[in-house]
Amino acid sequence: MVADELRKIGFEYKANPDFWHLETESLSIDDARTIKELQSQKPIAGERRIFVIETFAMTIEAQNALLKVFEEPTANAIFIIIAPMANILLPTLRSRMLIIKNGVKVEPCQEGSTLTPKKFMASASAKRIEMLKPILEAKDAEGNKRADKKAAAAFLSALRFEIGNTTDFKTLSSIDEALLYIFDRSSSVKLLLETVALSLP
Repeated sequence: MVADELRKIGFEYKANPDFWHLETESLSIDDARTIKELQSQKPIAGERRIFVIETFAMTIEAQNALLKVFEEPTANAIFIIIAPMANILLPTLRSRMLIIKNGVKVEPCQEGSTLTPKKFMASASAKRIEMLKPILEAKDAEGNKRADKKAAAAFLSALRFEIGNTTDFKTLSSIDEALLYIFDRSSSVKLLLETVALSLP
């Protein structure tokens, strides 16, 4: 999709030194510093430089580092962020962007999973917390129990999509806050998900 749009503006991205693409679970402060440095350079092969960032989340530090860059980018620098939803971004960062929604629903669970947004919303609070166990007790490559942050972010995004703007402010705020902090190093995935589970009516 992005490739088609770039071609429409006459930008060939293949083997182009002015095209930078990053796909990551969570944009870190180091990623943000790299972007900040690269965008300050002049285009090499053409008139513009294009940065495409595909991510589930951005740490708060990374977003703060990008505020000035997005407010006053170097001339001819274009940034495209592809994320499950705009709510993973700080309001101050969102205010510097044009948000385009494509209406694609994020599917967080495999077919037949007991953890789907509809089942989650229809369950009692205690049952919701029980349903979160597959995410909270996932195993890493070494076999250690560790919360799966990517699965948590995907589930929260799908839940937010399912709810839309039809429920109370408290629930929406807890989901948005969880999405904002889910990939921060010091955040507790368990606490964030349980807060969301208890905030649903």
